[in-house]
Amino acid sequence: MTFPAFYGTFSKNTGEEIGMTVSDNTLCAWYFLPSRLGAAFLCGVLFFLALPPCNWSWLVIFPLAGLLLCLRYLKWYECLLAGFLFGLGWAFPGFWFLREIHPAVPFGIAPVLALWPAVWAVSAVFFLKYLLYPVKVRLGGEAAMEDFLPGAGRRILPAAVLAALWIVLEFSRSTMLP
Repeated sequence: MTFPAFYGTFSKNTGEEIGMTVSDNTLCAWYFLPSRLGAAFLCGVLFFLALPPCNWSWLVIFPLAGLLLCLRYLKWYECLLAGFLFGLGWAFPGFWFLREIHPAVPFGIAPVLALWPAVWAVSAVFFLKYLLYPVKVRLGGEAAMEDFLPGAGRRILPAAVLAALWIVLEFSRSTMLP
C-alpha cells in the first residue's frame, strides 16, 4: 500500500525500493538513519557558510533542499532529531565567536537555537504530508495530486508553505531571543 509523501509517493515498507523484504524494513530504517542524520548536520554547516561571515549566499538553497531530502521517509521523532542536528551544524559554528564572552557560551546557545530548525523540520513534514492536500487526494496517489493541483502549482505551493513556516519560526526566534 502506498501513501503520498510531500514529493512523490512512498510505500509503507521503505525497503521495497532497494529490494529489501518486509522483515528487513526495521534494519533498513536503522541502517540509513545515521547517514541521514550526518547529512542533516553537514547541511547545517553548509547553511552556516551561506550566512555571514562567509556570506556565500548562493549556497543557501542547497542545505535546505538537502535537509528536506534527509527528512524523506523518517518518522516525526527522527525528523525532530535531524532538524536539531541541522540546527547544531548551523548554530555552533555560527556563534563560535561568542566564546570571547565566555568559553561555554557557544555550547549553551547552540542547542537552544537548534530547537527552531527541529520544530521547522517536524512542522514541514507534518504540513506537507497531512495538511497540504485533502485526505481523499492523498490516498489517491500521484495522479490524484496532479489532478487536484495541476502544473507548476503542485511544486510552488509546498515551497510557499515551507517558506512561510520558516518566516514564522524566524520571527518567533527573533522575538524570543533578541
